[in-house]
Amino acid sequence: MTCNFSSWKQRLLPGGCSALGVLLLFKIGMLTPLEHLGYQALFHLRGERVWDDRIVLVAIDDASLTKIGRFPWPRQQYVQLLQTLERSRSNMVVFDLLFSEASEDDPDLAEAMSQHGKVILAQAWDSEGTPLVPVSVLQQSAIGIGHILAQQDNDGIVRQVMPQVHQVPALAMTTIQAYRLLKAEVPLPDLQAPLWANWVGQTTSLPHYSFADVVQGKVNPAVFNDKIVLVGVTATGLDPLVSPFDRNPPTSSVILHAVLIQNLLQQSTLQPWIREIMAGVLLLGGPVLSWFLGGRGWLKQVAVVSGLWAFWVIFSVGLLNANILVPLVAPLLLFLVTGSATGISDRLRESAVLRHQIQGIQQEEALKEEFLRTASHELRAPVANIQSAISLLRMTDSESDREEYLQILEEECQQEFAIINDLLDFQRLSVQAAKAEYETQNLHEWLLEVAAPFSMRAKTSQQTLHLRADPPDAILTLDWLSLHRILAELLNNACKYTPNQGLIQVEAEVMGAHLTCRVSNSGVVLPESELEKLFQPFYRNVEVDHRQQGGTGLGLAIVKRLTEQLQGEVQVNQWQDQLVFTVRLPIPQECTALEGLL
Repeated sequence: MTCNFSSWKQRLLPGGCSALGVLLLFKIGMLTPLEHLGYQALFHLRGERVWDDRIVLVAIDDASLTKIGRFPWPRQQYVQLLQTLERSRSNMVVFDLLFSEASEDDPDLAEAMSQHGKVILAQAWDSEGTPLVPVSVLQQSAIGIGHILAQQDNDGIVRQVMPQVHQVPALAMTTIQAYRLLKAEVPLPDLQAPLWANWVGQTTSLPHYSFADVVQGKVNPAVFNDKIVLVGVTATGLDPLVSPFDRNPPTSSVILHAVLIQNLLQQSTLQPWIREIMAGVLLLGGPVLSWFLGGRGWLKQVAVVSGLWAFWVIFSVGLLNANILVPLVAPLLLFLVTGSATGISDRLRESAVLRHQIQGIQQEEALKEEFLRTASHELRAPVANIQSAISLLRMTDSESDREEYLQILEEECQQEFAIINDLLDFQRLSVQAAKAEYETQNLHEWLLEVAAPFSMRAKTSQQTLHLRADPPDAILTLDWLSLHRILAELLNNACKYTPNQGLIQVEAEVMGAHLTCRVSNSGVVLPESELEKLFQPFYRNVEVDHRQQGGTGLGLAIVKRLTEQLQGEVQVNQWQDQLVFTVRLPIPQECTALEGLL
C-alpha cells in the first residue's frame, strides 16, 4: 500500500507543482502579456466574419480632410450630412463625435437632427472626470446619448466596455435600445457585466463611405436605407485604436462601437470563461496529465504534449466561433511545463534506478567472486582432508587408527555433499519453484523431529536450545518438507553463530490462517545495514563467525526463496543482543477445511 501510494505521489507530483506554478502566474497577472498575444492569435486563426448588413460607416477619413479642411469642422458639415441621410428611408444616425462645446451653428444642427428624428449622440469624460456632454440644444433633439468610454489594455486593444457608466449607457447600448423601439426587438445584455468585444474583421471590410463623398452627393442615398449609420473619425492619427485585425496601421474607435453594435444585434458578444473555473481546470489538469505521462517513453510524452497543444488551440478556436473566450496560453504553458517536469522526473528516476541496478550488479558480482573464493576453499578443504585420510589409511596397520581415518573420510564426504547440495538447491530454486508436497502432521512432534539433530550440536557447543509449539496439539496440512528445510537452515545458522552459553529459541505458533515460526539466538549483534544483506545470495559476515566454520552464504538465501514460493514472508530483527528470524506462512484454506472434517 505504501509502495503504491509512493508511486502515485511520484507520478502526480510534477503535474501538481506545475499546476500550482502556472496558476500562481495566472492569478498575479504574469501571463497577461502572453494571453494578450494569444487573444490576437485566436482571432487570426478564427478569421474574419461578415459584417451585419444593417451597419454602415460614414468615415471622416483622410480624403474628407483633404476636401473639406482641417478637423474639427463647423456644425454645418453635419447639417449637410443629416439632410443627405434624410433622403434615405428610415435610417438611424449614430455620431461617434463630441459636441460638448457650443457653436453658433448649433440651432441649425439641432433642427436638422429633429427633422431626421433618429440621431444618437456621444458623451465622454475628461481626465479629471468632468462629463463632456452634448450642448443642451443638441441633447433635446437627440433620441439618445451614449458614452464612448473605453479602456485599452497594455497592448492597445479594447477587450471590454462597461454597458453603462454613471447611469449613462454605452453608445452601442443606446443604439440597440433605439433600434428596439424603432425597428425590431433585440434582447439586451446584463447591465452589470462588461460587454466583451467580439471583433469582426479589418476596418476595410466594413461597408463605409467617405464623409466628403456623402455630403457632396457622390453616394446614392439608397445605400443608407434601413441602416444604422455610424459617423466617426478614421483619418490617420486622429483617433487610433488597435484591434486584433488592425495593428499597423491601427483602426479607430468608431470601429469598436460598430463591433459592439453588431455583437448586440447578433447576440454574439464574447462570454469569457470564469477565472475560478479556469483555475480549477489548471489545478486538476496538471496532476492528471503528469499521472498519464508518468512512466512513458519520452517520444510518447512529446507526442501527447504536442497533441494536447494542437487540441487546445483547435478547441479554443472552436469556442471562439461559438462566442466563448478561453485563456489560450495558460493551458499551453501547463502542458509544456508538466510534460517537461514529468519527463525530467522520469529520466532522473530512471537514472537513479539504473544506478541502483548497476550498484546491485556490482555488489552481486562482488558476492559471486567472494562465493567462488569461498566455494573453492570449502570444496578443496574436504577433498584435501579426504586425500590426507586416504594416505594415512595406506600407511597405518592399526585398527583404531583405521577407524578414526574412516570417520574423517565420512565426515568430510558429508560436508562436501552438503556444499554441493546447497549449490544445486539454490540453482534449482532460482530456475523453478519447488513442487509442494502436502502432508498432515502434529506441529509439536514435527518441531521435535526437525530440532533433534541440532540438540546434540547445541549441547556440544554449550548452547541451550528451547522449543515451543502453540498449540502443541495442532494438526496441520502443509508442505512440511519445504518448511523442514527452512527451519533446518535457520537452526544451522543459529548454532553456527551463537557463542558458548548462548540461548537458541524456536517457536511455532498458529495464528488464524497463518503459521508463524521464530528462531532467535543470543550473542549476535549486527548493524541495521547488515540485516538487509543477510538474505542476499553468497553473503557471509565473517566477523561473527567466531568458530571459523565457513559456509557458502546460501542458507538464508534458500530460506527466502522457499518462503516466497510458499506465499509467505521472512523477516529478521535485532532485539537487544538477540537476532530474531520470523517466517510467516499461510495455511492453505482447502487444507484447513479438510482438517475440520477430520
